[in-house]
Amino acid sequence: RFEQRLFESGIKRADVQAFLGEHFVGGISNNYKLVREAVDRGVPLHEIDPNANVVNDLRRIVLPDEVVA
Repeated sequence: RFEQRLFESGIKRADVQAFLGEHFVGGISNNYKLVREAVDRGVPLHEIDPNANVVNDLRRIVLPDEVVA
């Protein structure tokens, strides 16, 4: 987990992509509030908010063929 602001003066997304090449399939948004609620309630993220940024990021990585751009 990292704060997006760390990328402002440090590692850039392009740097990660260049280093990992085809192994880099995407980043996952930091949505602490949603993840914490899901953990506390013991339910999947998409049951709380199916359109949340973190849910969409995970969907793009895990199910790339099913994601509509």
